Amino acid sequence: MQGAILPHLSAVGTLLSMASDQLTRADETFAGFLLELYAFSSLVATHPGLSTGPPDTGTQVPEILNPPIGSLLRRSGTYGFLFGYAQCLFDLIPHIVHFSHKQANTSPRHDDPELLADFFDLEMRILAWKPQRLPCTASDDAPMDLLCSAGMLVQLLMLVYLRIALKGPGLPERSLMAQVDEIVDEFMQLIQSIPLDSTSWTSLLWSMLIVGSCLRRTDHRQVLAWTLQNQQH
Repeated sequence: MQGAILPHLSAVGTLLSMASDQLTRADETFAGFLLELYAFSSLVATHPGLSTGPPDTGTQVPEILNPPIGSLLRRSGTYGFLFGYAQCLFDLIPHIVHFSHKQANTSPRHDDPELLADFFDLEMRILAWKPQRLPCTASDDAPMDLLCSAGMLVQLLMLVYLRIALKGPGLPERSLMAQVDEIVDEFMQLIQSIPLDSTSWTSLLWSMLIVGSCLRRTDHRQVLAWTLQNQQH
């Protein structure tokens, strides 16, 4: 991906690293807000899809997000305003991108035993995700329900993303395509449970971009287009 945001993100990452001592002493809410905005933007803006070109530095989690600075995220009172309950899922994006660039020793690619072992490891990490209540939603069940649904949508998206990474370039094998279609069906059913005025859409736009590229049914495309056109945030 080439765009104006990437040089800005690189500069922000450098500035945050230089100011790491100040961040640890700053107001936790303010520091957490900055870090989450940077972390989320870095993960999704760098990976709009899976490139067939050579891997770049975007296949690594930004160093600033490692402890101790990265731990400020979860301590912040605003934690989850972009990640919701699904940061651990978003954190898998660079790992899946790296997996997509691994060379296969077989043709087709999805028959390679080593790649399959990596695939199942990543799949287990995705399936192991469970929604965890955030401090800011401790007394409010309605936002929690929406954040759970949004997190489940990200989980479904990651299962699709992982299968695209396993497939590699070219037409997908029939059974793999059937798996993607089944997950997409579940995604499209669940997406209709999110109210159009929900702030959860903020963290779902990247997921909709990836799933939208996999839609083969006309009704699914119509639902997605209508949803995007009528969002109220």
